Amino acid sequence: MEHKERIETYLSEVDSSKVVSISDLESKEFDGSPLDSDEKLALEKFYKARIKKLKKKQDQEDSFHQRFEYYRAISNLVDYRDILKDKILI
Repeated sequence: MEHKERIETYLSEVDSSKVVSISDLESKEFDGSPLDSDEKLALEKFYKARIKKLKKKQDQEDSFHQRFEYYRAISNLVDYRDILKDKILI
């Protein structure tokens, strides 16, 4: 599975204790804490990429579900700053 390998490679190269994920940012925003401009930009970039890819794949159910799971994993495991730097393919 190509997506799993990408995430595993990413995780092997970062200190997971320092990762601030998209899910972390969503929780922060939901709790009413203000997001800085980079955090907002990372959420925006992630959401746009996810919607674009999922819309493109929705006619192919298996591909859609695989891509959906990929984005769910990314939102929980990848540091938002690495999304901004395009260190992982979204």
